[in-house]
Amino acid sequence: MSQPDEYEGEKVPRLVRRMPLSYEITLLLVILREALEEFDVQNTDNRKLFVTNEDLKDRIELFFEDKADKVKLLSRFDTYINSVENLGFIKQVDVRSFDENVKTYEVKRIIKAKINNEKLEEIKAKMSGKI
Repeated sequence: MSQPDEYEGEKVPRLVRRMPLSYEITLLLVILREALEEFDVQNTDNRKLFVTNEDLKDRIELFFEDKADKVKLLSRFDTYINSVENLGFIKQVDVRSFDENVKTYEVKRIIKAKINNEKLEEIKAKMSGKI
């Protein structure tokens, strides 16, 4: 994800603070972006996509075959979710559940502006070398 530093020879002010993202957070953003794309194709009635931390955990686990990597990922999963929430791509919503450990999040549409289809493919190509 990038913003040009200059436009027609002039410095451009930063819209978003520039900061490198970890592999796990980038992967989580890709998963959220793809989930939003699937949602838009399948649902014409609803405008908001809601996901649970359990749904995200199930999706991200598929990318980690090594048991040690999976254990490390799951132990820090809430930290990764909080980072994505702090970036403004998801927002926790209050939904009553039988399991108090299950949290529901609204996926913010700003993720489509930050990660367009071209950028999504570029990120996936870079990540395919790591998987």
